[in-house]
Amino acid sequence: MAICITLSSSCLEDFQFGNPHFTLSREIHEYLSCDLQTALDVSGRAIDLYDGAEFRGQALESLERRLQEAARRVETEDDIIKVHLGSEVSPSGERRELSRELSKKELREGIAKFLGLIKAAKQQGLALITIGD
Repeated sequence: MAICITLSSSCLEDFQFGNPHFTLSREIHEYLSCDLQTALDVSGRAIDLYDGAEFRGQALESLERRLQEAARRVETEDDIIKVHLGSEVSPSGERRELSRELSKKELREGIAKFLGLIKAAKQQGLALITIGD
């Protein structure tokens, strides 16, 4: 058994076997991307949540620290945060930046749920895994 964080609703079908799970919105994932990329696995490699990362031991501790730092940083943000989601290039070569607004409340709640699953994984001796689309 493991605790699962999915990165899109399309992944939920993969985890219908009673495992606790939480779907992290794309906006929250993008806001946290710098924090999550600096969480390192035990071999020292950066972790990519979309690659089905598994967190145990030191990697879980590192992830927890990064999310706690992000939670503190959120408190310095405006009530509405513009989150960059990527870029789009038209056939004519025009580049358009894609972004969405995210409320501070949504961000706080998402980080709190993520941290809650980390705590549960640590208490129960389970892995925390992520599944992307």
